[in-house]
Amino acid sequence: MKVNAELSKVEDEIEKIKGRMNFLKDRAAYSTLTIGLEPAQPTPTPSPTATVTPTPTPAIWRPGETVKSASGVLGSAMRGLVELVIWLAVVVLPFVVVFGGVAWLVWWLIRRRKK
Repeated sequence: MKVNAELSKVEDEIEKIKGRMNFLKDRAAYSTLTIGLEPAQPTPTPSPTATVTPTPTPAIWRPGETVKSASGVLGSAMRGLVELVIWLAVVVLPFVVVFGGVAWLVWWLIRRRKK
């Protein structure tokens, strides 16, 4: 009797499970599926990034080259100074002589009248 009762319980559970499976199967048959289609977006192209420039190798100090460069600058400065003196002598000196002579003449005349 106990075995029969247990068997009845197991058959009952099997029937419940089968009924649940049929219910879910029918439910899936009547379910609605919604599908949304969207156009594929183009993948953005990565923008190029600047490549890090490597640090330059430090230059070795060469005093001879420094002296050569400094003497070149000194020569250019002296050449510029001589050119400035030439320009002043050619352009400014005539005006200084003329206006200086006139100023000296006026000063000389004023001094002479006072005597």
